[in-house]
Order: sequence, then C-alpha cells, then structure tokens
Amino acid sequence: LDRDPAAAAAAESISDPRFSFHRAWFSQLREVLAGCGIDGVDGLLLDLGISSPQIDDAQRGFSFRADGPLDMRMDPTRGESAADFELLLSWLDEAQLDRVGCFKYSPDEGAAANALPDPVPEAVKEDRYARLMELTARISAEKLAAKIGRTLDVIIDEVDDDGGATGRSQADAPEIDGNVFLRDAGGLVQGDIVPVLVEDADDHDLFGVPA
Repeated sequence: LDRDPAAAAAAESISDPRFSFHRAWFSQLREVLAGCGIDGVDGLLLDLGISSPQIDDAQRGFSFRADGPLDMRMDPTRGESAADFELLLSWLDEAQLDRVGCFKYSPDEGAAANALPDPVPEAVKEDRYARLMELTARISAEKLAAKIGRTLDVIIDEVDDDGGATGRSQADAPEIDGNVFLRDAGGLVQGDIVPVLVEDADDHDLFGVPA
C-alpha cells in the first residue's frame, strides 16, 4: 500500500506474481485485503517513513541536501502544494489588500474535517502562518503610514482618565480591525465622531490628536 505516485510508478515495473500494488492508505488495509479475497494474514511488514527517491527529489520537500519547497506531502496530488502557497503570497503582494488575516487549522471536537487524511504538518503550518502574517503586516504598515498627516473622521469607543481615547476610522470594524489612539482627547465621550490628525502609525493602528 502506498499513496506516493513515484512509488506507484516504480511498482508498475515489478513483475513478480507474488506482488501486487494498491494505491491506498494504511487505514484502508482491511478493505484492500477484502477486495483481494484475503480473510486474514499471518503478519505484516511495514516500511514507514520516506524513501530515498523522495529525499533525492528536492521538489518533494524532504531533501536534506538540496534547497526546495517545504512541502512534505506524501501524496503531492492532494492538498495545497508549496508552489500554491508561493502563488498566494505573490498575489497578496500584488493585490495589496488593506486587511488580511489567517489562522492555523486545528481539529475541533466532532468536526467532520478531523477524519480527512493527510493533515498539514505543524512545522508547515507554522512556517506558512508566519510568512503570510509577516507579508500582510508589512502591507498594512505601508498603507497606514501613508495616512500620516491626513485628517480622518473617528468614532470614539473608549475614553480613559488620562486624557486619551480609543476610536475607529470609517474603515475599521470593532474588535476586528485596528484602532485609532488619541492623545489630548479630554472632553470627548463614547460615540463622538471627531476629526483626528494622524501623527503616527504602526503595523495595524493609527495614532493622532483631535484636529
């Protein structure tokens, strides 16, 4: 049993009548045996892990000797490839979307997706998450920096006792998008909409003063 297309191709060259190849998961062993008319076996020999052809092909993502994408799928015909993810990053860099977020999939109790085969390895999840968030943070920072010196209408969400306030511009959803942090905001109350001169910005937030 194997899902690797390279293993399947190699199996086609084996003419030994004692050998048969089935492209299936190990979890499907019972069904495969039943399909072959085999009611039971005396023992199993399992060759688990990756093979030398997979290591030799850098594009498979397993190589220790040559640079290649961090892919590591046993079946490269299923799921998102490293090239697919690179295309996503390239598109995001070109599209320059104002706001993009992502999350790492994790199994939830009772979810049907938990039964899907070939979960993305944690190392790949972490790498893709970090790279995507780094790119989107850079794009966001550049867009917010372009607002420095402009005056925006801001709705006030919170006012503190030190003369500061927190609000949102017309483009910001509460508890989802960034904030506008105000200084010298004494006299403002929650719900006020005031013009704010933007003085500074970071990756996700603006900083300013009532104009």
